[in-house]
Order: sequence, then C-alpha cells, then structure tokens
Amino acid sequence: MHAPRWNLGFTMVEAVVAILLMGILATAAIPMISGGVEAYQTTTSQLVTLSKLRYATERIARELREVRRVPATPTNYDITTVPGSSVTFTKSDATQVTISTAVPLVTLAYSTPAASATLTDQASALAFRFLDINNAVTASTAQVAFVEISLALTVDGVVMQQRTRVSLRNLQ
Repeated sequence: MHAPRWNLGFTMVEAVVAILLMGILATAAIPMISGGVEAYQTTTSQLVTLSKLRYATERIARELREVRRVPATPTNYDITTVPGSSVTFTKSDATQVTISTAVPLVTLAYSTPAASATLTDQASALAFRFLDINNAVTASTAQVAFVEISLALTVDGVVMQQRTRVSLRNLQ
C-alpha cells in the first residue's frame, strides 16, 4: 500500500488564507494595544508628578510648622519675606530656611549647615499667603496664624494643583 499524498496546491492556498487572516487580525489589534500602552505611559507619568506634588507640599508644610517666634518680640513669627513665590523664616533651632521657586524648580535652602535641595523639578507655580485668625490676608507677622501654600506642577500639558494650609503654633 501506498501512503496517501497531500495536494500541495491546496495546502498553499490554506497557508495564504491563514496568513491573510492573521494580518487582518493584527491590523485590528494593533490600535487597541498601542492605545493601552499609551494610556499606561500617560497614567504612570501623571502618578509620578502627583507623587512629586504631594512630597513637595508636605515637605514645605513640615518646614513651616517649625517657624519660631521672634525672640525680641514674641508676638511675631520670625518670617522675613513678604508673601509671594518664596518665603524665608527662622526655625526654633535658629536655622534660617528659604523656600523659593525658579520655574520649574522649587528649592529648599538651609543656613546652617549651608545646604540646598530641589523639592520638585516640574513646578509651574508656587505661592504663599499669610492669613490672620479670621482667614484674612495679612502682611503683619504679629497677626499671622496660618500660611497657605499653593503649588502647581505640570506634566504633558496637564496642571496638577494642591493647596495646603499650615497652622503656625510654635509658642516658644
């Protein structure tokens, strides 16, 4: 007996049809896959920016909570900068702290030991407002009760903002 022979012409047609079907399926699937990858990359970059925003805001708030009272005038806080995009103050341990921005950087600098660090590299705006006990804006260090921090970071044209209010409570 002889083994059955396959028709090679029929096998080639099947192979061509299978390749065409795979090509059509791949063409339909590529936009969905690339859209998913793009969404993943966008979400990841926005989460990194959000993390930077939270870190910078929390670090600024933590530093501001340590502002001391002026030794000669204990009713006033030892804040030496008018509200705006930077603030300079003295902490309880006599270290002078400056928080400032030069877009896109927000920096934190200490006088003793002399050191500086970048809090974020994506800032689009930083602002400080000094508020009195009635939440009215004030420039008098004798009336300051709260400092409001507004920080905005930008990623891929999307602006992420956070506002935090710090209660100044240092009684020393």
